[in-house]
Amino acid sequence: MSGGYVTDTAYVAEYYPDHAPAHMNLACAFNGFKPRPLDEPFTWCDYGCGNGITANVLAACYPHAQFYGVDFMNTHVRTAETLSLRGGLKNTKFLCKSFTQLDEDDLPQLDFAVMHGVLSWVDEPTRSALLEDAVKRLKPGGILLTGYNAMPGWAAKLPMRDMIYSLTPDDMNSVDRA
Repeated sequence: MSGGYVTDTAYVAEYYPDHAPAHMNLACAFNGFKPRPLDEPFTWCDYGCGNGITANVLAACYPHAQFYGVDFMNTHVRTAETLSLRGGLKNTKFLCKSFTQLDEDDLPQLDFAVMHGVLSWVDEPTRSALLEDAVKRLKPGGILLTGYNAMPGWAAKLPMRDMIYSLTPDDMNSVDRA
């Protein structure tokens, strides 16, 4: 584990429909904010992209946009890149990096940034670096979607999380599980 991020177990591969630019635009419009244009080039990034399912599906739907994924786990990034390659996608880029080690030129300015659950898995310094990176890269009017694995919606998965932590050596287990 590094920065609170579990690295010895691959995460479940799933598609998150609420990360789609159209869905994010709808949420903004419902709340009085201007949606981002989707009929022209735009940039989208998934911090903690896992296996890249969402990024790759969306890249296939929006070939005029650029999709990025960042994940600390090499297995996830390799899977995401393989899916992109097999899908013939030319508009994806996946980075295997810690959120605390992202360089200025790793990602462009973003129209959309998403982070699902990762805020509840990383320690405070990593969480701060992640949020600071996303905020500094967002274009004016850019949209940031965050999801936090919190009760009660995440209660059914909490035993698995606790099991992973219990199997992690104590010197690597520095994450606040509250």
